[in-house]
Amino acid sequence: MGTGYSWASKDSAYTKNMSLDSVTVINNLEGKDDGPDLQVFHFRPLVKSTNKLLFVHKRPWEKADKADKEKRYTVIIE
Repeated sequence: MGTGYSWASKDSAYTKNMSLDSVTVINNLEGKDDGPDLQVFHFRPLVKSTNKLLFVHKRPWEKADKADKEKRYTVIIE
Protein backbone atom coordinates (compact mmCIF):
# COMPACT_ATOMS: atom_id res chain seq x y z
CA MET A 1 0.00 0.00 0.00
CA GLY A 2 3.01 2.25 0.31
CA THR A 3 3.02 2.59 -3.48
CA GLY A 4 -0.49 4.04 -3.52
CA TYR A 5 -2.33 0.84 -4.38
CA SER A 6 -5.32 -0.26 -2.31
CA TRP A 7 -8.34 -2.51 -2.65
CA ALA A 8 -11.78 -1.00 -3.26
CA SER A 9 -15.21 -2.33 -4.11
CA LYS A 10 -16.00 -1.87 -7.77
CA ASP A 11 -19.77 -1.52 -7.26
CA SER A 12 -22.22 -0.92 -4.46
CA ALA A 13 -24.93 -3.48 -5.31
CA TYR A 14 -24.24 -5.31 -2.03
CA THR A 15 -25.33 -2.30 0.10
CA LYS A 16 -28.98 -3.38 0.25
CA ASN A 17 -27.92 -6.69 1.86
CA MET A 18 -24.86 -5.80 3.93
CA SER A 19 -23.11 -2.74 5.26
CA LEU A 20 -19.42 -1.89 4.95
CA ASP A 21 -18.71 -0.62 8.46
CA SER A 22 -14.99 0.07 8.20
CA VAL A 23 -11.72 -0.70 6.48
CA THR A 24 -8.53 -1.15 8.47
CA VAL A 25 -4.93 -1.59 7.38
CA ILE A 26 -2.36 -3.66 9.23
CA ASN A 27 1.03 -2.36 8.16
CA ASN A 28 3.96 -4.65 7.55
CA LEU A 29 2.13 -7.83 8.51
CA GLU A 30 5.26 -10.01 8.40
CA GLY A 31 7.58 -7.54 10.17
CA LYS A 32 10.10 -7.62 7.31
CA ASP A 33 11.62 -4.67 5.46
CA ASP A 34 9.09 -3.70 2.77
CA GLY A 35 6.75 -6.41 4.09
CA PRO A 36 3.18 -6.59 2.78
CA ASP A 37 0.29 -4.69 4.32
CA LEU A 38 -3.10 -6.29 4.99
CA GLN A 39 -6.30 -4.41 4.20
CA VAL A 40 -9.35 -5.72 6.10
CA PHE A 41 -12.96 -4.91 5.16
CA HIS A 42 -15.49 -5.17 8.01
CA PHE A 43 -19.03 -5.93 6.82
CA ARG A 44 -22.28 -6.23 8.80
CA PRO A 45 -25.12 -8.40 7.46
CA LEU A 46 -28.52 -6.74 6.97
CA VAL A 47 -30.65 -9.53 5.45
CA LYS A 48 -30.26 -13.17 4.45
CA SER A 49 -28.84 -13.15 0.94
CA THR A 50 -26.11 -14.19 -1.46
CA ASN A 51 -23.88 -11.35 -2.60
CA LYS A 52 -21.21 -11.12 -5.25
CA LEU A 53 -18.40 -8.70 -4.42
CA LEU A 54 -15.86 -7.43 -6.90
CA PHE A 55 -12.77 -5.70 -5.56
CA VAL A 56 -10.14 -3.95 -7.66
CA HIS A 57 -6.55 -3.26 -6.65
CA LYS A 58 -5.55 0.13 -8.02
CA ARG A 59 -4.43 3.63 -7.25
CA PRO A 60 -7.60 5.60 -6.40
CA TRP A 61 -6.63 8.59 -8.55
CA GLU A 62 -6.19 6.49 -11.72
CA LYS A 63 -8.95 5.50 -14.14
CA ALA A 64 -11.12 2.48 -13.28
CA ASP A 65 -9.70 0.52 -16.23
CA LYS A 66 -6.18 0.79 -14.77
CA ALA A 67 -6.77 -1.87 -12.10
CA ASP A 68 -3.69 -3.91 -11.21
CA LYS A 69 -5.73 -6.91 -9.99
CA GLU A 70 -9.35 -7.98 -9.51
CA LYS A 71 -10.81 -10.40 -6.96
CA ARG A 72 -14.36 -11.77 -6.86
CA TYR A 73 -15.99 -13.12 -3.74
CA THR A 74 -19.36 -14.68 -3.01
CA VAL A 75 -20.71 -13.89 0.47
CA ILE A 76 -23.62 -15.96 1.79
CA ILE A 77 -25.55 -14.46 4.70
CA GLU A 78 -27.72 -17.06 6.45
